[in-house]
Amino acid sequence: MGDKIISGLSKIKGGKSHRVKRRLSRYILAVVIAALLLKMAPSLYSVMIIAIFVGALFGINLYVEQINSKSFNISADAALNKEKKHYNDHGERFKKDELGCWCVYSRPGNTYRILHLADIHIGNSFISFKKDQKALRAIERVINHTQPDLVVVTGDMVYPVPLLSGSGNNLTATRLFANFMESFGIPWTVTFGNHDEEIFSWYPLESLCEVYEQSHNCLFQRGPDGVTGVSNHIINILNSDGTLNTSLFMLDSHDYINPFLFLHYDHIREDQVEWYEQQIKSISNYYNNGKIVPSLAFFHIPLNEFNDAWELWQNGGDPEVYYHYGEKVEKVSAPIKRSSIFEKMVELGSTRGVFVGHDHYNDFSITYRGIRLTYGKSIDYLAYMKIAQSNWQRGGTLIEIDQSANMEITPLSISKIDQEENCK
Repeated sequence: MGDKIISGLSKIKGGKSHRVKRRLSRYILAVVIAALLLKMAPSLYSVMIIAIFVGALFGINLYVEQINSKSFNISADAALNKEKKHYNDHGERFKKDELGCWCVYSRPGNTYRILHLADIHIGNSFISFKKDQKALRAIERVINHTQPDLVVVTGDMVYPVPLLSGSGNNLTATRLFANFMESFGIPWTVTFGNHDEEIFSWYPLESLCEVYEQSHNCLFQRGPDGVTGVSNHIINILNSDGTLNTSLFMLDSHDYINPFLFLHYDHIREDQVEWYEQQIKSISNYYNNGKIVPSLAFFHIPLNEFNDAWELWQNGGDPEVYYHYGEKVEKVSAPIKRSSIFEKMVELGSTRGVFVGHDHYNDFSITYRGIRLTYGKSIDYLAYMKIAQSNWQRGGTLIEIDQSANMEITPLSISKIDQEENCK
């Protein structure tokens, strides 16, 4: 029987194999936990007590979900608007091109403003209620301050870790987050992080994809079936005359190499690297007569090159490293296996900047071998112990791109935003 299952899995290629294996691991864990609970329970009475307790938690969390929605004046079905995505409330156009990519238009004479957010960590439970409110209010302040044309969130939008967040329901937390983002009426998108579908979570990433894909202003697209990961997609920024300014690559950096081995992070796979190269060439041929187009990349888990660049800068004297700002406060939580994506970026000469999250206290930006590597500031009030008491690391990163595709990056902490607002 085991040989048949292994044989069947080997026939499933690319992203599907990755997803099927992960889902099987989650089901196996659920069965093991259920068996242990039943074995530990001395009687049917104990089982009934556990069931009543679990039922009470469900009820409390449902009540909290309603309070969260009312607190932010969010319509219950705002994230399930299936209307055709042509214009948002501000009249800014976004449409699909013949390559199947969403396109957004910059306004004549203006820079295009991208707000990068990371690590929101919404629990949507009675335990996380106050921290969820603070996280969403922090996002609101950053968006209102920066007035972006596009918001990119690089993973860990939700935090379905029951022991810490109080809930494993990653779907209702995703709906809360999506509804909240929709309330701003501006284009936005996400890539997935390692917490969006935890081994403890109730729903697979495919269910979360449906929420994002059906949200009216969300430009998220599920990646190709034959490519590992589900959040690989592209958004093209076009100038007002329809010429390409910059391509934004959203890559799925996955989570753990094994669902049972936390802190052993996965890497961007070879089929994704091939997809990235193919798309760069296709976009260049379509928009730029084959000349390589400028691009940026967004994903969750930092590349090993983030640590390489920092160490080289610390040692000093390397001409391939240029420090811009920020600090390395904690270990760079890079994948166990090094991906070839960075070498491919250097080879193609398209991608000028990489933006990640994952490490909530690291916020440095450093250019290495011609590519600017930047940590986004986190929003998290929930996942890191005592992080709610700190504020310097919380905020967003503003990326401004002019009509000639030149880029300027500005980190904005909540404390800095407060200072600027108080001075007005």
